[in-house]
Amino acid sequence: QELEQFVPVERNDVGRNDPCWCGSGRKYKRCHLGRVELAPHDRATWLYSKAVTFLNDGPHREMRAELAEIRSDHQGGDPEEFLGDRAVIDVALFDGGVLHDFLGTRGVLLPDVEQLILAQWLTVERSVFEVENVERGRSVTLRDIRTGDRHDLADKALSRSVRKGDLACTRLLPVGDTVEIFGGVEPVPLHLLDWSLQALDGQTGVDADPH
Repeated sequence: QELEQFVPVERNDVGRNDPCWCGSGRKYKRCHLGRVELAPHDRATWLYSKAVTFLNDGPHREMRAELAEIRSDHQGGDPEEFLGDRAVIDVALFDGGVLHDFLGTRGVLLPDVEQLILAQWLTVERSVFEVENVERGRSVTLRDIRTGDRHDLADKALSRSVRKGDLACTRLLPVGDTVEIFGGVEPVPLHLLDWSLQALDGQTGVDADPH
């Protein structure tokens, strides 16, 4: 069932003998027919899903359980309920070194394009962002407090849960020509902004401590 979500779908608006939609000048049957590739969003989602499966089924399950317990201590509830928490998974993958291990052990099995995506993701650090604009049910504009960089996200769910002026801690992963959020969004109260930035600065790169 999981695989079926990511099976590329052939275009039904182009005939076999029509010029290919890509503009190559060749007929569709000689060009892209049978060679449909995943859209960037679908490929990134599929890649992230494979990394999460590696986390869940590999030697890092104990760390995930420990992180879930820490999360439950602060959020309340049974640690079992937080094993699939987006922040727990993100911290394990990036700060716990699981994504690096995944690339090192499984990278040879991945298409070249997915290896490049993973290598790019591994350079991305979590930061605090200010919500600059919200189009309810459509998109959000976030400004990185550290760098001032602005990012437009076509994220329907996030656009319904944040307001202009909110501060949020998250990790923006590049996907094609845009960025997406896979690891959840943590609200940051204004009085904890400086503390949050200092904490992030002290827990990145080789100094990262997932716990």
